[in-house]
Amino acid sequence: MFLLLDEAFKNIQMSADTLYELFMNHGALQLDSAHALRMGLLSLRQNRALGGLLLALLPCFLLLAYCCRFFCANAPTGMVLDTGAGAAGGAGGATGAGAAAGAGVEAGGASGATEAGSGAGPLALMMWAWLCEEHPAAWICQGGATLVLLALFASEKEKRETQHFAFMEDYHKPDQQTVQALRNIANRLRINSIKATTAAGSGHPTSCCSVAEIMSVLYFHTMKYRPEDPRNFNSDRLVLSKGHAAPALYSMWVETGFLKESELLTLCQVDCALEGHPTPKQQIVDVATGSLGQGLGVACGMAYTGKYFDKSSYRVYCLLGDGEMSEGAVWEAMSFASYYQLDNLVAIMDINRLGQSDSAPLQHHLRMAAISESNINLCGSHCGLSTGEEGPTMMGLEDVAMFRALPTATIFSPCDGVSTEKAVELAASTKGVCYIRTSRHDCSIIYNSNEDFHVGQAKVVFQSKDDQVTVVAAGVTLHEAMAAAEHLKKERISVRVIDPFTIKPLDVKTIIDHTRATRGRILTVEDHYYEGGLGEAVSSAMVNESGFNLHRLAVSHVPRSGKPQELLKLYGIDRDSITQAIRKMISSSTNAK
Repeated sequence: MFLLLDEAFKNIQMSADTLYELFMNHGALQLDSAHALRMGLLSLRQNRALGGLLLALLPCFLLLAYCCRFFCANAPTGMVLDTGAGAAGGAGGATGAGAAAGAGVEAGGASGATEAGSGAGPLALMMWAWLCEEHPAAWICQGGATLVLLALFASEKEKRETQHFAFMEDYHKPDQQTVQALRNIANRLRINSIKATTAAGSGHPTSCCSVAEIMSVLYFHTMKYRPEDPRNFNSDRLVLSKGHAAPALYSMWVETGFLKESELLTLCQVDCALEGHPTPKQQIVDVATGSLGQGLGVACGMAYTGKYFDKSSYRVYCLLGDGEMSEGAVWEAMSFASYYQLDNLVAIMDINRLGQSDSAPLQHHLRMAAISESNINLCGSHCGLSTGEEGPTMMGLEDVAMFRALPTATIFSPCDGVSTEKAVELAASTKGVCYIRTSRHDCSIIYNSNEDFHVGQAKVVFQSKDDQVTVVAAGVTLHEAMAAAEHLKKERISVRVIDPFTIKPLDVKTIIDHTRATRGRILTVEDHYYEGGLGEAVSSAMVNESGFNLHRLAVSHVPRSGKPQELLKLYGIDRDSITQAIRKMISSSTNAK
């Protein structure tokens, strides 16, 4: 027997690789599942006693894996494989509550759940990977409209030494009373999330509803923290990578007593601390999220710090949405977590099938695209402050700077539906990287449908022979500049307004000629940070010109949530701010004379 085992261990590398290829080629397991099996086999070298038992039981494990997969693939609607606490069910199609706890699998009813999905194959392999200590990654898959949990387990020795893992070792299914209490909390989270988003007139209530059970179990059955002290050093951390579910997070802190229920109704208001996406301005938030695909990387950094620097027992939980799983950064973070054995990290994936977009494989390859002289057209749809209630993580305020740095880039900044349509047509026939900057703000139509547009050609949209100042504004701020010009007209102050249409290439000649006609006075207004935007482009174009008086209005610091018009005013780029700046320029010139 021992000779046979020795021979088996000599060939374990070949066996692992062969099984890996076998399962992948026949589609029996997904990539990560087959990889987990391969790692489990390789780990037998370090534990031969356990390895002998597992090799003997290998056919049983494989049979169980296939049976689990068959069950999930053929389960009727409303059935899920519920891991952990088993608090399946709830309104709004959200199912499965007991994510964070671990072993033991049962078939549970799920009110409103969608089909069960086919992710149960790795369940048997989860036991394999858990028992094989040296490769601690394990998947617990809960299909359908629920979640997937990636837990990075410590070795048995580390578990005994670390009190924090006691709930993993001693876990048992909670009693029915506890399960019902968790369900009740989850339903209150849904109700409060819907109330908050309705009051704000903004937000993502469906995404909040789908995480209700997850939040309930994490905060009232799993995580260690002090409700009265959210930033206590020894508390477990939660990174809400799917930041658009922020109202659910705020509702949870209402349940803990830290926030008042009335505060939820102030969501996204300009003078309220509860923003559309989480930011560290709130004590209950450690890191800003909302830019999908980045939360797990941050959570990895926190877990790495906790394990190797702080030497602390706190755990880091990261809640991701299914849509962001297409981001390469997520999988790089998982690789990092595996490499550094971050057994204090738990990533929970809310598979609600409510993703708002398809996968985004291009990501951040703009630099290489420019070097390769590739023809790529991109459109930014959350640019500037117009995102409003969504908060700063959803506001593209540095996008022009990024694209201006690319030598071959063309930047369109249309101001209405007509110019946007023309920008799309021109981008399709323009070589290199083309970027169209759009916003979510409702804008009136400025141009007639037969207006002719060209790359690098600006439009003068407001002028008279007595104009005293030239204003260059793009996108949303062009409308504000025109409104300011109309208002100043009543004060007998004439203003010339220019729409650049393309920020790169910039129509330098038109801008300089009209600035000379308005006695060298020019004001730029942009829904962008000061650095790298329209103002700097105009300033660079005029660096060799004399007799010009250039003033700039832009967003000076990281903004917050609020109504778009409120934010334009708060950050000094609305019509009133433009009017005041023009008056000041004229007054200064008069005083100088």
